[in-house]
Amino acid sequence: EAPPWEGVPEGVEGLVLLTVRRPKPLPLPTFLAHPRALVLGIGCNRGTPLEEIRREVDRFLEEGGFAPESLARLATAELKRDEAGLLAFAEERGLPLAFHPTEVLNAQPIPNPSEAVFRHTGLWGVAEAAVLAEGARLWVEKTKRGNLTLALGVLSLSLPEEALP
Repeated sequence: EAPPWEGVPEGVEGLVLLTVRRPKPLPLPTFLAHPRALVLGIGCNRGTPLEEIRREVDRFLEEGGFAPESLARLATAELKRDEAGLLAFAEERGLPLAFHPTEVLNAQPIPNPSEAVFRHTGLWGVAEAAVLAEGARLWVEKTKRGNLTLALGVLSLSLPEEALP
């Protein structure tokens, strides 16, 4: 991936960068704006504590170079509606948490279905399917981290017509 300053004309003294990424130090003064455009799909084992969810989500985003400020919402399966750790995490981060029913999740064309998850829950997958059910494009396929399975998607950003030339 090319750095954002590549191709900047000589004499430019600063940049405005709209990104869901957390860029490395930039050689020019830069104003960073992080649009809320990411959907985090979360599957977890029953009883996964808030501390583990917080730690693993933060590591997942950091290792991927994503800005936590760009998270728009969280998504999971309806069967997690009473999962205390997930509810507390969503509240702590001030993010909406969408719960999708089994039939909606199983209708999503996920790249990594799991027979083990299906045997236990009747779902072919949670994290990837929840991202897709939110209308996001799957960007990072599921990653197993401790008691969690995480996937990341990006929502399409559109400008209002009056903002277009």
